[in-house]
Amino acid sequence: MSSPITQPRSEGGRDGLPAVGVLGVGDGAGPRASLGQLAAEVGHEISRPLQIIAFAVDDLRDALFNDDRETAERCIDAIEGQIQRSAGFAGRLLAFDNPEARALQPADLNEVVGYALAELHNPLAAAGICVQTELSEGLGSINCCPSELVQAIINVVLNAADAVDGRAQARIAVRTFAQQDQVCVEILDNGPGIAAEHLTRIFDPFFTTKPRGQDTGLGLSITRGITRRHGGSLEASSKIGEGACVRLSLPSSRSISDVALAH
Repeated sequence: MSSPITQPRSEGGRDGLPAVGVLGVGDGAGPRASLGQLAAEVGHEISRPLQIIAFAVDDLRDALFNDDRETAERCIDAIEGQIQRSAGFAGRLLAFDNPEARALQPADLNEVVGYALAELHNPLAAAGICVQTELSEGLGSINCCPSELVQAIINVVLNAADAVDGRAQARIAVRTFAQQDQVCVEILDNGPGIAAEHLTRIFDPFFTTKPRGQDTGLGLSITRGITRRHGGSLEASSKIGEGACVRLSLPSSRSISDVALAH
């Protein structure tokens, strides 16, 4: 059964998002392999906005037919958001050799999480997935590239959505909290869990347990790249039969202006 989260309604690629280069293209690979990975990242980035727009257009048609103004406005907002994201990606692609062009700025982690979840509202609702949030107050700001963190969170949430797709009472929980000198966001799901032999590989580029052609295996790898670029870390834990948890931890008490924006 294809997931309505990661399979577009029309023909096209699978999910996609991150800033090109956040993976550190070329780590231990030759020029041909690096070029292939870069091309895969670009395709990954382009297909996700198109996928979300496709869902929003379908819902917009239904809303117009039913004279549902509130839903129609939400769909239009979602489409506008994806257009802005695509424009942002184009800008980052042009700035690939100019890290200074990707400026860092103060941002509230809860707002970043809220924006990511708002963009995924339609496809998650269509899949019958319940999303619960527990966002701690007073986390303070983090110095970051907000659009890249939104992308990182979306990648993890969609991975969780794949895990719970088709399950009764499918549920994803998202929580934020402070821990020592870091702020963290955890995405938990009540899926089948991740096998121990896979848990150490899920952040590797192109790793996937799905049949060939159903997944690029880049989402979590790209998220790890984004997190590292922000001076943070990405961890996963799981218990078979109970689900999985992915935690993004980011520095909160120090500026990361001096963190290299290239891997």
